[in-house]
Amino acid sequence: AVLIAACTPQPPPDGTPAIFSFSANRTTDPAPLTTAFSWSIGDADTSVLTCRLDLDGDGTYEVTIEACTSSSVRSATFTSPGTHQVRLQVFDGNTTVTSDPISLTVGAPSSDPYAISVRFNGTLTGPQEAAFDDAAARWSQVVRTGLPDLPINVPANLCGSGAPAYAGTVDDLMIEATIQPIDGPGGILGSAGPCLTRLAGGLPVYGAMRFDSADVADLEANGQLETVILHEMGHVLGIGTVWRSLLSGAGTSNPIFTGLAARGAWDALAGGSGVSVPVANTGGPGTADAHWRESVFDNELMTGYIDSGSNPLSAVTVGSLADIGYGVDLAASDPYGRPALRTPATDGRKLETQLIFPIGQVAG
Repeated sequence: AVLIAACTPQPPPDGTPAIFSFSANRTTDPAPLTTAFSWSIGDADTSVLTCRLDLDGDGTYEVTIEACTSSSVRSATFTSPGTHQVRLQVFDGNTTVTSDPISLTVGAPSSDPYAISVRFNGTLTGPQEAAFDDAAARWSQVVRTGLPDLPINVPANLCGSGAPAYAGTVDDLMIEATIQPIDGPGGILGSAGPCLTRLAGGLPVYGAMRFDSADVADLEANGQLETVILHEMGHVLGIGTVWRSLLSGAGTSNPIFTGLAARGAWDALAGGSGVSVPVANTGGPGTADAHWRESVFDNELMTGYIDSGSNPLSAVTVGSLADIGYGVDLAASDPYGRPALRTPATDGRKLETQLIFPIGQVAG
């Protein structure tokens, strides 16, 4: 047997800081290119380190991370086509060291913007249809890069009852929207998620959103319908439904999302250095492991609860879409600061939704 010992890089003995590695998880994409920067650093005298990032190679450091460690991550979006040089600087209070640059190649923006088409089934009012259209438009502000058109041929009710058969071409995501009686007010709100994903890349191409007409009437009366539709459309895009490869600790008391772009956005919001992105650990099927943790994220759009007032779509949610493969712009997120911890759902309504998970793939 051969024993192989793993060695941890050691900083210089004189106590100056050292940068052992500096990397970006995406280096080439059309604009907008969203990427996450990570690094390995150290200091022999265990000084508290400060990291800074120069995002455009001009010698000005736009991002500062106090109490920086090797677990720190930061995310950024680059919207200008061309080559971008990014450097990391580490300071221990006395000495500064700077990394070699990382080169990012940002291509021209896609001439094919991301499009969500909604097919309405049954009888929906004008305001109800408008709520779906507004949600599709909002997500298309976040997801900017189109995907290849795909032909699909699906039977009726593939994603649940209420949707007729469809044969045609999809650009880029098609959603069946149905409002119908289910179980009366206060029970199951409905179901949402992708039924079919793309063979290349695994992103959704066909999904469904189905709501109980009794609960829709209540949501409209409370002014919450548009927010709920926006939330559930996020699940069709893949939040909580196609991110399982990036979920650690599913079914435990502490599931976390490991995607680097979401981690970088959360790390910046939380003011920590390498903090994990906490995923819902309560609420039962349909909530746990598929939303952000309510006790931490509070009124963020993609917790399992809808709050009165604002429910912002944060950069963490946008980053999670980058992590599953979309071309996104972090700047399209809503203003959001980490709220103080609170008891889950003290002023929020639990979204009793049954998630739909992919059942097949479509080849281009």
